[in-house]
Amino acid sequence: MSGEERPSWSLQAGVDPREWPEAAREATKPLRQGSLVERPPLVYAADAAHPIHATTRAWAGSSRASSGVVSVQAEKLRPAYGLVVTQTCDLVEEGTPKRPWVHIAPVYALDGDKGTVKQIKRGRGFTYLCHVTGLEAPDAGIWVADLRLLVPVEKGWLVGRPAQAGFADEDGYDRLRVQLAATVARKAFATVINHHVLGPTVDLLRELAGEYEGNDPIVDVGLLLGRSRLDPQYAQVVFMLDSELSPDLRTRILDWWETTAEVARAAGLETLVPRFVSLDELSAREYRALDLLDAQSFSPDD
Repeated sequence: MSGEERPSWSLQAGVDPREWPEAAREATKPLRQGSLVERPPLVYAADAAHPIHATTRAWAGSSRASSGVVSVQAEKLRPAYGLVVTQTCDLVEEGTPKRPWVHIAPVYALDGDKGTVKQIKRGRGFTYLCHVTGLEAPDAGIWVADLRLLVPVEKGWLVGRPAQAGFADEDGYDRLRVQLAATVARKAFATVINHHVLGPTVDLLRELAGEYEGNDPIVDVGLLLGRSRLDPQYAQVVFMLDSELSPDLRTRILDWWETTAEVARAAGLETLVPRFVSLDELSAREYRALDLLDAQSFSPDD
C-alpha cells in the first residue's frame, strides 16, 4: 500500500499477550468445545429498514434501531444457554494466547414431531441443529444448539461464569464437531445432482422419518459419483443400515428410485440401483469414497 494511507484499525495490532488478564486465561481452562454457559448475549448487526428475524422486527421499531446493532438485554428474550463451539485448543491456548474471542451458539428447547426429533438426534437433515444431551430434558421437545448464529464473546466475559458439560457422552461432542464442519465446509455439486438426486433423496428421508417416526434402520446415506461432483458420469445412493431392512421399506425405496431415475435420465444423468448395506459390512475404503448426504451441507454449482 505504498503511497496510500494505511488503515487505522487492525485486529492483530490489538492483541498483546502481555496485556492479557490472567483471570481470562484461567476462565477457559476448565472448558472445552461443547461446554455450556448460562444466559449468553444475543447480539448481531442488522438494518431496521430490512428486518428478517422476529427479534430484528421488534428491534426495528425501537429507539435503538439507529445503532444498526441488535443487542437483546432482557434475559427472558435471550436463550437460556449457550454452547461453546470454539475448538478446545483455541479456547484454552496453553502457549502464548492469540485468540481473544470464543464463539457461542444459542441453545433452546425445540418442540417438534417424533420424526423431526429423531432426525435431529441422529444428526440427519438438520446440520445446523445439534442435539444437546447434557441438560435435563425440557417439558416438551429437546434441547438444541442452533449453529446458524455464532455470537463472539471475549474470553474475559467467561470470568466467574459457571459452565457445564453440553453432552452426556463423547458421541455428542463428536456429533458437534461433524455438524460444525458441515456448516462451514459446503461441497459443490453439479446442478443435475442437486435437482435429481440430492433433493429427491432428502424428500424421501423426510417422508420416511414421518411415517416411521424415526424408527427406520437407515443410520446414514451416502452418494457415490462416477468421475467428479461437478461433472458426474453416474450417481448411486447408498443406504447404510444398523439392522435388517423390511421388505416393504425396500420396495418403497426401489419404487421411489425407478421414478427419480427416469427423470434424472431425461436430464442426462444415469443413476444406479440404490445399494443397501450394513455398517458392519461396509469397508473403510468404500465409506471414504462416499459423500455423506445432508441437504444442509451441500450447495449446487449454480
